[in-house]
Amino acid sequence: MRHESPARPFSREKRARLLMICALSILCLSQSLLAQSGRRPIKKDPPPPPAPAETRPEPAPPAEKPAPAAYLIVGADRLGSSMYILPGYVDEAVDACVKRLKKSPSLDTRGGGTMTRKDAIDRARKEKDAYVVWLEVNVEQNGAEGVSIGYTIFKPETAQVKTSGRVYLSGSRMGRGGVGVGVPSVNRRLPPEYLMREGGQDVADRVMGNFHVPLPSR
Repeated sequence: MRHESPARPFSREKRARLLMICALSILCLSQSLLAQSGRRPIKKDPPPPPAPAETRPEPAPPAEKPAPAAYLIVGADRLGSSMYILPGYVDEAVDACVKRLKKSPSLDTRGGGTMTRKDAIDRARKEKDAYVVWLEVNVEQNGAEGVSIGYTIFKPETAQVKTSGRVYLSGSRMGRGGVGVGVPSVNRRLPPEYLMREGGQDVADRVMGNFHVPLPSR
């Protein structure tokens, strides 16, 4: 067997050298730490302040729409006014009247369809705040067969007559047309449809005047 020789202990000289190396290392490390701790940190410029947020003025609340001066329901007798007036011509007058009334911001207007005078009265009695404007086209004998549009405004709930009147179609003359059929003849200057629309707008102006509201441009 091979015998291992025991490790030789460090001599005093080697121990002294080792202790000196350790002491020098600790001294150098401490000097380095002191030097680093004595350095002043680099002063950095502060970041620029954030730009103030753009303040937009709050939009003004929409103006409340004023309550209408009156609520209107417009209807007409398309069949019972005259055998010489076609229902289509009555529709022209009613449509022109309703469109004209709707141009007024002071009135709330809607069509009521076909109604007799009795229907208009019954409708007015059922309404709480809406007036019923009833139109009727008539053929009158005044030396020549003239055409007029009568109108009546019935009050809500009571159906009392607020006002009534008649608009005559300017220069209009209606002929009887063919045998057994009531067809208005075309005026040499203005067609019946135009006259009916003009008459319907005239009725609307009369109604607006009765409720004391300004007339829109025509």
